Amino acid sequence: MDSNNEINFNSILKLVYSNKLLLLKTLPINLLLALIFYFSVDRVYVSSFTLLPSENQQQSQISSAFNLIGLGAPNIDSEESFTTPDLVEELFKSRTYAKKLLSTEAIIDDKNSSKIIFEFLDSNSDINLDFSKKYRSIIKNLINVQQDIETGIYYIKVSTNNPHASFHICNTVLDVLTQYRSEILLSTTKQKKKYLTSKINKLSLQMDEAENILTNFVNDNVLYNQSPTLALEYKRKRNNYDLISTLFWTYKQDLELLSLKELSITSGLVVIDKPVIDDIKKYPTFETIISVVILSFLILNIPYVLFLRKES
Repeated sequence: MDSNNEINFNSILKLVYSNKLLLLKTLPINLLLALIFYFSVDRVYVSSFTLLPSENQQQSQISSAFNLIGLGAPNIDSEESFTTPDLVEELFKSRTYAKKLLSTEAIIDDKNSSKIIFEFLDSNSDINLDFSKKYRSIIKNLINVQQDIETGIYYIKVSTNNPHASFHICNTVLDVLTQYRSEILLSTTKQKKKYLTSKINKLSLQMDEAENILTNFVNDNVLYNQSPTLALEYKRKRNNYDLISTLFWTYKQDLELLSLKELSITSGLVVIDKPVIDDIKKYPTFETIISVVILSFLILNIPYVLFLRKES
């Protein structure tokens, strides 16, 4: 291709911007296109919250708690540690989390009208029929998660076309996240807690029964210590009661320990900034409109300038 006919984009831009008459002629059209874009595009309002995953200091918390209630701190060094990796980012990708969130009702306007979140975000779909096909794209467009690598702080933003909907859905995002995270973390203690509760209930009945038997024996045999046979019988009943009582209080202590571990597990997130209603739209911005004006100006005028350049 002849070098004289080669298109130099920079020279074309200079020629376009230097043509004041051309700029004035197309300016009304550019502004009109920008206005059409501004009023036709969906508004975007953002509400956000900030999370700080705190380090789990469960051992010192448990020791302090047992000291407060007058019990020696149990030896938990040999037990399984409950320092579970932080789950925040992975939970947002979870199908189960998406189902819990999108099937929840939330307020969607300033009149306190409520709607299922899935139906609010996609009014043409049914959550029971279309959830599997659409939940990934809906969550991706709804929630933006960013993490500061140095501090570990999470910045979670929720975007919709209504400031009140963004605020209330953002609160729902936080609530469902906290609940679902607790469900997952507490699943590690659920079976053990169920077992301990069952054993405590059974041992409580057995201890009452053993205590009644021992009391009745003493009442019926006031001078039992004068008879070797009755003294032996008393010792047997007393040992049975002491054994049941020891097991009962051991399981009771284990259950309290487990409850403190659960508190330690679920307290691993600190909400630094809670969601607020932000009436200032994040899109389209003034910068967006200026960009539309410039882009439309170039699209309309570059072909004309190329034509003039070719003719010359």
